[in-house]
Amino acid sequence: MNRVLSSEYVDFICSPLIYGERGNGHYPAAMAMSESVAAHGKLYFLEQDNRTHAARVVDGNANSVGKVDTVKQTVDQLARDLSIDLVKNNGFWTFDMNGGWFSHEAITARLAQIKNEYDISLEALAGDGRNP
Repeated sequence: MNRVLSSEYVDFICSPLIYGERGNGHYPAAMAMSESVAAHGKLYFLEQDNRTHAARVVDGNANSVGKVDTVKQTVDQLARDLSIDLVKNNGFWTFDMNGGWFSHEAITARLAQIKNEYDISLEALAGDGRNP
């Protein structure tokens, strides 16, 4: 991993969250040490592909990856996960495997709010002379 992180050709590392720890009441960790990635001046991206209230069960496996039942649970889960990403200076993207997972107005409003929080954080880090 040191060779990868030391490479001038690598700008970021990415992965989904650990699959077994995504449900409500859990701490969703990255599949790699995101702090080490940041310590090497690289960005760690986390794929936010938790199964929202709108996700269809695929292969009977939806509950193993954080499936929730309501819009509120979806918004709360995103807020939890993306707050952790923000504190750790991780990036993220949402991955909608089957269509419509993140299309509810409450979800898009929360994602817009989180993006604004990220922007404020990046401005603060840039003002301190730190490179996130």
